[in-house]
Amino acid sequence: MNPQIETLVEDLQNLINKEVTLLEEFVLLLQQEQTILFQFSPDKLLEINRQKEVFCLKGKVLEQSRLSLMEQICQALPMAESMVSLEILLEILRDQENIDLTVLEMRLKENILQVKELNDMNRRFVEHSLRTIDGTLSLFKNAISPHAKVYNSYGKICHSTRGIKRLDGRI
Repeated sequence: MNPQIETLVEDLQNLINKEVTLLEEFVLLLQQEQTILFQFSPDKLLEINRQKEVFCLKGKVLEQSRLSLMEQICQALPMAESMVSLEILLEILRDQENIDLTVLEMRLKENILQVKELNDMNRRFVEHSLRTIDGTLSLFKNAISPHAKVYNSYGKICHSTRGIKRLDGRI
């Protein structure tokens, strides 16, 4: 392999390794977020969200650097830049015994899947909590409404014009 390509591939390996490390740290942050969601600690949740934003910005910078390196590798190899993808590049470089890149690719994919799964679980938990809150609020909203239907002591529906006050008088 030509020395220029070797240097570029080595730089790419280092960059992907940084991306993998960043994703591993992000996975830990998402796990912390899950714990904080269950504990319902708004201040800690805000702090975690700030940290997630910083991680995302770092990830974007690394991604842009990786794309730039891949374009340089494609220029060094007679290859069209429109074909640039890590997977295609790995196929070409596998023939030249770059096993480290393959391992890094697998770790990168595993971490991306973990991030996706944790995000999905956290999203589902928050959505479920919101549906529960909406249901509870609609229950109270109906009880407070001046046109709410209330059961009397005989089990018959009374059309109350006093809403929750009617319930208060019975408690």
